[in-house]
This record gives sequence, C-alpha cells and structure tokens, in this order.
Amino acid sequence: MPRVFIASRNAVERAALHALIAELNTKVVGEAADWAMVLALSPKVKPDLIVIDWNVMVDVQTSTVSPLQEVCPDAAVVILMSRLDARQQPAISAGADVLINKDERSDRLVENLRCTIDAIRPATPGERQVENNRLPKQASV
Repeated sequence: MPRVFIASRNAVERAALHALIAELNTKVVGEAADWAMVLALSPKVKPDLIVIDWNVMVDVQTSTVSPLQEVCPDAAVVILMSRLDARQQPAISAGADVLINKDERSDRLVENLRCTIDAIRPATPGERQVENNRLPKQASV
C-alpha cells in the first residue's frame, strides 16, 4: 500500500486531500502546513508519494524541490497548483514528477492522483519510484 505525505497550508484542503487519497487504497502517513515541516517530517515517515500544494513552496520562495528530494530520495513528488498553465514552467523547473491542477473537478483530481499512485513501483534506495510512461498525461511533467 503506497504511503502518502500531504502538504498544504490550508487545513480544509489538507483534510479534503486526506479523504480523497485514503479512498485510493493508500495510507496517509503525515501532513504539514509549511515547507519547514515538510522537510522535517516527511523523512521520518518515509513516504512513497509527497503531494504538496505549490503555495507551500512559494511562501518560502523556494524554486526547487531538490531539498525535499535530498531528504526523501525515493519519494515521487506531486505538485498541486491552480492556473496550471500560468505557473507550470516554474514547477517543472522545480523538479516535480507530476503537476496536477487542484481546480479540477474532484473526480478528475482523484483520477490524476490514482494514475500517479498506480505508477508508483517498488524501488531500490536512490531509484526514482515513478514509471513516467504511466503518469497522467495532462498532469505529467
């Protein structure tokens, strides 16, 4: 069962994501409201997938997920954002494995997350866990 870590500064959004992700035969192993907590907590719970709202990163003006990939090298990183087309390039440059528009209808958001979770495969330490050819096409980087 894939282990998922959720990060959003909005408590209601975190709760909604928790409920949606829990329906996808996954285990939510942690959550955070800010970038510092993401970096501190996620390595302790060893997630397979980290779902992070772009605003968490923008708040601290970080331009890359590399600090996150350093502390959780085996986790795939999904960045949720609104207005996907307007902010896609910075998120791609940041190193996201997947971008998902959080303004999508909930069924499409769930389907994109489901496709991403299905693409996670067991990996040896240090090996990326996402099969890029199985990622949701409109949400894939």
